[in-house]
Amino acid sequence: LGLPFTRLLALINRQEPFYTRESIQALANGHKKISSDKAARELEYNPRPLDETIQDTIQWFQNAGYLNKSRP
Repeated sequence: LGLPFTRLLALINRQEPFYTRESIQALANGHKKISSDKAARELEYNPRPLDETIQDTIQWFQNAGYLNKSRP
């Protein structure tokens, strides 16, 4: 959905787009059986749960003033 806008913004700003149709396809259709075990061993990579990451991201956007804080 955002691809046309990303391309337009890149043209206006005379910059490379943030992502392309090809990069989206690579993410969507990439190798599904890639393991992060080597990264965990060699780089001490420790992914955290997606819900925790999303909550922290929302909190960051709220603290930075990009999102209004939700009301109870």
